[in-house]
Formats: sequence, C-alpha cells, structure tokens
Amino acid sequence: MATTPWRTDRAGKKSPRGENYVAGADVDAFAAARNTFNCLVGQLTDSKTLSLGHDRLEDLLLERGRELQRLLLQAHLDLRAMRERQAAEHLRGTGAGIIGPDGVQRRRLEAGHHRPLATVFGTVTVTRCAWRAAGTGYLHPADEALSLPAGRHSHGLGRLAALEAVRGSFDNALEAIGARCGKGGGQTATSGAGAAGGGRYRHLQRLGHADAAHRRRTTGPQHRRQRGREKGS
Repeated sequence: MATTPWRTDRAGKKSPRGENYVAGADVDAFAAARNTFNCLVGQLTDSKTLSLGHDRLEDLLLERGRELQRLLLQAHLDLRAMRERQAAEHLRGTGAGIIGPDGVQRRRLEAGHHRPLATVFGTVTVTRCAWRAAGTGYLHPADEALSLPAGRHSHGLGRLAALEAVRGSFDNALEAIGARCGKGGGQTATSGAGAAGGGRYRHLQRLGHADAAHRRRTTGPQHRRQRGREKGS
C-alpha cells in the first residue's frame, strides 16, 4: 500500500484505529455472508443435491461460492467503514482534523460517501468518510488505505482483463471474464468503453496497465525503502 498522503493536525498523533468500535459490530457486518453460507450448506445436504453429478456440483459452488465471496468482501468493507466513522467522529470531537497532500487543514467531516467497486467476485459498495475545508475538494482517507483505483474496476479485475485481452479476441476475453466473475462480469469489465470492438479491446488493456502501475507503486524499490523508513522511525 502506498504511503498515506495525509496526516492529523495534532502534533505527531495519528487518528484512532477504531479502538472504541461497538461490541458485536464484527458479527453483525458478516450476518448476510453467514446466512448465505448456512443456506449453501443446507443446499449441499439436500436430497436433490446428493443426486447431482460432480459437474453440476462445480457449477453450483462456482455460482453460490462467488456470491458468498462477494458478501464476505462487502462485510469486510462495511466493518472498516464503521470503524473509520467511529475513529473520525472521535477525532472531530477533539477539535482536530486532517491535513491533505495539498497542505490544507480539513476539519469538516461527512460520513456515508459511497462508491461502487467492480471486483472479480461482483460489484460491492465502498462506504467511507470525507474531510473537507472551505474552498477545497473532498479527501477520502479510506481510498488510500484500500488502494482504490481511480475508476470503478478493481485492480484484480484489471489484471484479469489484461490477461485475457492478450490471449485472443475481445469476445473471447469477454467470455473468459464472465466465466470467472459470473453473469455480467464481462460487461462490468468493459463498462465505460467505446462501442467499437477496438475501443473495447483497448479498454481491457488500459485496465491491465492501471493494475501494473498499481503493483509498481506498491511493490517497487521506492515503496520498500519508504516502508523501511517507517519501520525505523
């Protein structure tokens, strides 16, 4: 993860990491995923399922398992959003705020900012806090903490799109992404691309280039040196 370009405006103190989160929030956030898992177990033990061939079982687990993974990711994001909001409200209560990369101090807090994120499991919603000051734009610390892309496609989806784009035609890439990400996965990966086949194909390549740039930022020598300095401080 890249170095966070913002800091609190209290000398040398970092914002709380959610130490005061509500008891049981972890359990509540994962309730939908747990219910889906229990339903899947029930389906696998049903008499009708016990008569299925292995290929039908694979199809069942791919589809239902992918949705379970999506719900787990959504639950994790929701839990992080809850903790971020609690930490941010605590910070605001002390009269502090954050200073962005532009050097401007932001003390106005707005919770509940949402953005969609298309992933290899399906689309999830990222909820985060926003800080601002008069005459400035919003700053979302969670975007940096999560290494979110500038667009709506996750780096994992971009990596998959780039891999399939070099293997063959656009239609084949679309089919392969759909098989991996479920129904609509290919359309999700190409949303925002031009109508022409060439434009859509280049769009898949751009997703891959964005993922490659992200990996260079987060695993390259400069990142490792920065992490070393942080550990030594």
